[in-house]
Amino acid sequence: MFTALSKVLGFFLNEEDEMPESEDTIFQPDTEADSSDEEEGLSKSSHGRVTHIYQDYGLIDGEVFFTVKEVLSEKTLKLGEEINYVAKRENLSSGWMATSVSMATTWEIDEDGVQDKSMVGIVETFNGELGTINGHIQFSLDCVCSEDYFPWVGDYVTLEVRRVRGVLEGHGVRPLRRFQKEGQVSAVQQDHGYIDGDTFFPLSVCCEQYSPRKWDRVQTTVVESAQGKCSWRALSVRPVIVNPSLSVSAFSGPVKSSFLDDLQKNKNGIHVSSETDFRRVEMGGRKSLTVWVQNKGEATPVFLRAHLPAECTQIKIEGVKYLNEHTAMMKRGNVEVNKGKITLYPTMSLYINLSIEASYPGLEKQLLVLTFDNFQIGRYITAEISDPYHSLVTVGPAYRRGQQVSPLTKHKASVTSGQGWVVPGQRPQRNGRKHILKLPKHLSQYPVPQLLRENLLNGVPLLEICPELAQELTPDNYVKRMKTLLHLEEIQMDIDIREFDLTRVPLRPVGEYLGLSVPGLAEGRPSVLIGDKVMLFDPSDPKAPVHEGFVHEVLSEEVLLKFNADFHLGYNGKDYNVQFTFNRSPIRRSHQAIQFTVNLDERVLFPSLLSPQPSQLTKISSTPSLTGPGDRIGASPGGGMQFFNPGLNRQQKGAVWRVVHGQCRPVPYILFGPPGTGKTVTVVESILQVLTQIPHSRILACTPSNSAADLIAERLHMSGAIKTCDMIRLNASQRNQEVTKLVDNYRSHPAILTLTSKLFYYDELVERGDRELTHSLCQWPSLSRVGFPVLFHGVRGEDLREGNSPSWFNPAEVVQVVRYLQGVQSGQGVVSDDIGIITPYRKQVEKIRLLIDKLGMDKVKVGSVEEFQGQQRKVIIISTVRANENMIGFDKKHTLGFLSNPKRFNVAISRAQALLVIVGNPYVLAQDKYWQVLIQYCIENGGYCGCDIPELLPHNSSTNQMQDQEINIEQPANQC
Repeated sequence: MFTALSKVLGFFLNEEDEMPESEDTIFQPDTEADSSDEEEGLSKSSHGRVTHIYQDYGLIDGEVFFTVKEVLSEKTLKLGEEINYVAKRENLSSGWMATSVSMATTWEIDEDGVQDKSMVGIVETFNGELGTINGHIQFSLDCVCSEDYFPWVGDYVTLEVRRVRGVLEGHGVRPLRRFQKEGQVSAVQQDHGYIDGDTFFPLSVCCEQYSPRKWDRVQTTVVESAQGKCSWRALSVRPVIVNPSLSVSAFSGPVKSSFLDDLQKNKNGIHVSSETDFRRVEMGGRKSLTVWVQNKGEATPVFLRAHLPAECTQIKIEGVKYLNEHTAMMKRGNVEVNKGKITLYPTMSLYINLSIEASYPGLEKQLLVLTFDNFQIGRYITAEISDPYHSLVTVGPAYRRGQQVSPLTKHKASVTSGQGWVVPGQRPQRNGRKHILKLPKHLSQYPVPQLLRENLLNGVPLLEICPELAQELTPDNYVKRMKTLLHLEEIQMDIDIREFDLTRVPLRPVGEYLGLSVPGLAEGRPSVLIGDKVMLFDPSDPKAPVHEGFVHEVLSEEVLLKFNADFHLGYNGKDYNVQFTFNRSPIRRSHQAIQFTVNLDERVLFPSLLSPQPSQLTKISSTPSLTGPGDRIGASPGGGMQFFNPGLNRQQKGAVWRVVHGQCRPVPYILFGPPGTGKTVTVVESILQVLTQIPHSRILACTPSNSAADLIAERLHMSGAIKTCDMIRLNASQRNQEVTKLVDNYRSHPAILTLTSKLFYYDELVERGDRELTHSLCQWPSLSRVGFPVLFHGVRGEDLREGNSPSWFNPAEVVQVVRYLQGVQSGQGVVSDDIGIITPYRKQVEKIRLLIDKLGMDKVKVGSVEEFQGQQRKVIIISTVRANENMIGFDKKHTLGFLSNPKRFNVAISRAQALLVIVGNPYVLAQDKYWQVLIQYCIENGGYCGCDIPELLPHNSSTNQMQDQEINIEQPANQC
């Protein structure tokens, strides 16, 4: 009896006297075993006899421990009873514990017969048709009882065994344990995933059209199976249906946050140390860190493993040891945990040794998960890895932000209180004219109906106020619906502009103006234009008059205003509350245009038939036709035209031909295409042709930015066909309907072109660039993969603000950008004019320029996406700046930069000709579907380096609309 009891205690004590106390032993529970547990002697299935029974547990053959819950029978086991069992042990020196026990019938199978014997086993091999159980029992798929069960290696099964011609055969094979449960997807890999950390599932078992994502709640049917570290395998996985009126995206963040908050709490008496920061580590340096785990409770949880779920290249688990401080079980000081479980008795402690080898600058942050038998505890392991250049990036005083009131609250207050007496300011004169411009047609005010505004602010449902918005658009309701939409847009603009109100700020005299400092002005927060109104309110006297000022000049961080002349004379530096407004003229003109539509033929807005007109060229005779010369077999692309630019391709010449002939007039003509397909040169050629062939024409060329307008003006001037004095800059809008699409790209390397082509242009772009240029940097030594000139460098830096400027900057990204700038200029034949640095924040622009100056480097162009519109560079380096996962919503709200704006994203990644380098935080950017695809594209093509990669959530989206089906960006063809 004493011997049997000692074996039971030996299982719990898990003595490991023969284990060496080496500090180099690494505990790596995530590494796949090279051989099965049975081959290593850690599991077995066998036949035995009950030799000892104590209350609710006992021993088999005097050495295998079991509990009542493992017995697969309602009958109580008795001493001497024969049983079949499956058992495991933690390591080669520990005792056996049964995981399942079943009753055995007493019969012999020494000779062939038809009598069956029931037993429990584990599937060891299976090729889809034939397999073996317990290594020596053969079975076929026809012998499986359940129609919806398909065996896997590792499954625990029950079966009937018979001997046929000397061979043991299994029949009636069915899962040992099977049940349904609801759980949460804990990880998703390329072809499999995990639920609750203990259930394995291949993606093939997911219900039709369901692609699992981490944190999803799922309903699953599982069977007991040894799949790596998992004890269960899912036969089916389906999502838990939630209220369809709720947005899944609205809950993904809070659910994840709640899960992580709970994970980091101490549980069940187990306390994990909170000192988990390596602190500052220099590039190339190495540090060690110890995380302590202590049982301060009365329970005896079983420690299973410690692991870093994310792929980690800098932080490693060097080993796990435990201190056995329970006096009755004291053996030695420290015991190395090499493989298997350890029961933590009260007062016992574990310690986990970690190390870091600093390879990439920025913040390193990895989640260490400690898994026990029925709970987990997590701790974030952090380190700040610094580059010597960091000290050169100066950081000013911290950003100061006053008490915030929501824009909606401010707007409601302004609507309720209204404005008192307004002292009018001085408007800027147009183009230096001293006289007032007389317009032939008075432009009405078109104010927002007060009832509409009040009902919306009071929460009345929109469709109750404006039922026409739910109707199909028709000629009868066109005017009412469009005017209602304009009113709603203006109300939202009123609310949005309140975000930028200033409290108790002074002005300063600047010549004839008063200057007002406006934080965020350089980034368009707020967007202030010449002619806009600014209202000043006396903070100490709500009944005082309101002073109206007009913007006369817009500087980088200041606007110059003119108020009433008496206000200028009497201003003594007093503080005022400031309200910004927006120019209503575009909305008023839109109202007027909608009002004029009643005079139009119905076919203009609701066309059903397009009739060709004769060519408007008098020199070239042409019969009415809607096809250009490029559409007719054997026709020349230009139809006899003499082109100013002989380098135009067939599509471009055809577009110019159609523009000049104007056979669809008065319907305008659309020319569109991705970046780099030659839209600008086609527009310039069209302008020159119209100007020379139809001399009486007047041409209005419109662009989305000043730099784009400058580019067109420069190209027109360089043609030599017109004089500078013939061009006048105007602002206007244009509506187009007829289309020609340009698809030949003359700018970029195919690796750069592939992503934007698939995401935005239905994969139609064709590489036509000069390969000597576009492939010139394919051998750059800093590329992660030679021949693939797209590089995403992951940096987990810190986004900061300083002073009273709300603009963000990231010192770690500043340093990394300049490092790449130095590298690309070293022996690559690249000069400063070949390089462009794009970043969405004015403060980041400033910091990059300052570091370039401090290092004495040649100046390169650094600016926002808009400053590179219509331009290209041999090398483009992008710094995304943002590093706080909780703040990306702020970017989306204000449409800052290109972080969450598909159009700016497209422009940014399509400026490069030969090399595109992106520096950013993948943990932040992966929250946006377009950035997520870019990161995945770089990973799959070997173009990623830097910090460890986050788990990228799969999005079911099309490559063009990002809404319908899964994105699949293949490796680009025609590599270097």
